[in-house]
This record gives sequence, structure tokens and C-alpha cells, in this order.
Amino acid sequence: NNLLSFIKKNNDINIIHFDGYRLIDCDSILNIKNQFKFKISIDLDGAESGVNKNQEVIQEIIKNTNLKIQLGGGIRSKEKIEELLELGVNRVIVGTYAIDMFDELKELVSTYQNRIIVSLDSKDGYVTKNGWQTTTDIKTTDFINTLASIGVDTVVVTDIAKDGMMIGPNFEQLIYLNNNTCINIIASGGVSSISDVKELQSNNLYGAIIGKALYIKALDLKEAIRCSQDESFPV
Repeated sequence: NNLLSFIKKNNDINIIHFDGYRLIDCDSILNIKNQFKFKISIDLDGAESGVNKNQEVIQEIIKNTNLKIQLGGGIRSKEKIEELLELGVNRVIVGTYAIDMFDELKELVSTYQNRIIVSLDSKDGYVTKNGWQTTTDIKTTDFINTLASIGVDTVVVTDIAKDGMMIGPNFEQLIYLNNNTCINIIASGGVSSISDVKELQSNNLYGAIIGKALYIKALDLKEAIRCSQDESFPV
């Protein structure tokens, strides 16, 4: 499935190059809506402040396209998660909330199952939160196993030392997590070449998120998709 990713901050869409298109505003997304089947939106304002600030944009995309929406950033309450899922968001990504409100997360996963995805930002093998601002004493591997035990089936793992650096993902960590946990691992952070995509797929990672490599044209999305035609490996 084609995947349209954008990051929204201060009313601008900041992942601006995607499969030959330069995205400037919501209208640009609506104009190319038939090109894509799935879209990830990360609200950076929300991730930093804990308040989801760009809901109107999400509502407009849901209303005017048939894209499947996976939304994260600043989603830190049960009420907000339920509101977004009722609004029509297909899957909600939670990060800090999963750490701070674990009992509520357990209830939500019981109700919504695979519509809840957990995003873990990792630094030196430990989970961080609040938009990378706070490093916890929770080991990434341990927390993923805990998430699996309550029914979470997909986790996005970002090594913050690799994110945006264009030096490849942390293969050692990702492969270790994939081999030592019973959960779908989506690689994020540093995926910057076709060889990265191929290596992740060859090691049976569930999927990959590509950001900076697209908008600086270091990686051709169509080629990446061709290299990952297996439906079990979404790019």
C-alpha cells in the first residue's frame, strides 16, 4: 500500500516531497488523494506540547479523501483517542501516553485492538518520552514485551540518534527487537536508501517509515515500493 507521510507544525506541512509532489498545504494533499491509500500524520506541535493542535486539517482530509489515516502527536488522553477513532481516524499512534497511562492503554487495546499503535523513541536502549525530551529508565525491549502481553500488535521504533541523520537505521537494535519480541516492529529513523529497505525486509521487519530521504530526494519512493511488494512489509 502506498503510504503518504507528512509532519505538520505551525500550520505548515513539513515533509514536503513525496513521490514527485511538493506538498505545501492541505489542498495539495486533496489534489493528489487518488495517488495514495494510506497516510501517516504526525502532529509535531502536539508531540511537543501534549495538545493535538491540527485536528481541523485531519478532519478535512478524512472528509474529502478515502485515505486511511494513522495519526500521532500529542495524543495523551483516553478521551482524545476515543474522539479521534470516532472521527474516522483508522489508527491512533500513542507514545508518551503508553508510558504514563499504561492501565488506560490496556483498556483501550482491549476495546480497539489493532487500531492502537505504540510509538517508542529509543535512546541507548531506553525509552524516551515527551517528544524525546525525557529519557526514562525503561528498557525498550522490556517495554515492547509488556505491550505485547496486553495485546498491542504493532510498535513503531525510532532510534533518536539515527533519525534524520541519513546514515541508515539502527539495524542491530531493530533486528534484536524483532527476534526477541512477539510483536510487529516498524522501523523508523535513519531509513535513507533502497539498501536499507531491502535489509529491513530481509530481516523480516514488519515495515518501515521513510521521511527525510524522500523530501531531499535521496530515495525514490516508487523503487522502494517495488522492493517491498510483499503486503506484509508496508513502506
